[in-house]
Amino acid sequence: MGPQAGADLLHEVTRLTPASKDQDHRDVILMSFPSHITDRTAYFEGYSAVNPAYAISEILLRLEKAGAGVAGLACNSSHIPAIFEVILDQLQKHRSSLKLLNMPDETCRHIREQFPHITKVGVLSTTGTYKAGTYYRQLEGCGLQPILPSLTFQQEVVHRMIYDETYGIKACATGITDKVYNWLDEALTYFKDAGAEAIILGCTEFNLVLKDPEVMGMKVINSNAALARALVRETETIEEPAHKNLKSGFSIGL
Repeated sequence: MGPQAGADLLHEVTRLTPASKDQDHRDVILMSFPSHITDRTAYFEGYSAVNPAYAISEILLRLEKAGAGVAGLACNSSHIPAIFEVILDQLQKHRSSLKLLNMPDETCRHIREQFPHITKVGVLSTTGTYKAGTYYRQLEGCGLQPILPSLTFQQEVVHRMIYDETYGIKACATGITDKVYNWLDEALTYFKDAGAEAIILGCTEFNLVLKDPEVMGMKVINSNAALARALVRETETIEEPAHKNLKSGFSIGL
């Protein structure tokens, strides 16, 4: 999965942990094996026959073996049911006790808790997440109205921001291109005109581009930050052993 997104999630966990000294921070294990995990959207759309769930679940089991008690995936598309449900099934088959959080669920929970007045929410995501209806279901389930672009706009503007092999975010690790910023402005204008009061950055690559808490009068909902808050929250409920070490079950796995 996107290595920059994983690093960004680690940053968000550190930023959102209440701490006054190093020792107050959570123990965190970050594993990044992008070459092992096939593209999530390519699998969902039938361009790859290999379900990335199996590689993801193997890495989660490594995290657990290294000491993680709660884990999160810095990738919204990995939460497509055809992938995420297989991950959960694999963890169960291996009798894992790792608590795996659901990023879209936590993102919607964050909106309801922090912005209860908001009713209409736009979603920027990969085409895989879009076609799977991942955020659509979660938003409707908590009483919010999802605003999604047309499929043409999704593929030609939103998805290209991430995947374009010349200008996209994944292709340009050293910096965001002007082309991406132009596409982003076009997408944000679309959602604003459609009445969105908030915009979910439903692909973790978008968190690298849009840092402002509000844009065009819309609240910006950072899915990585929502997951990070949940990881910090969940580790508060895990009792820290007297002799803490990497196998204590207290660590966060990313």
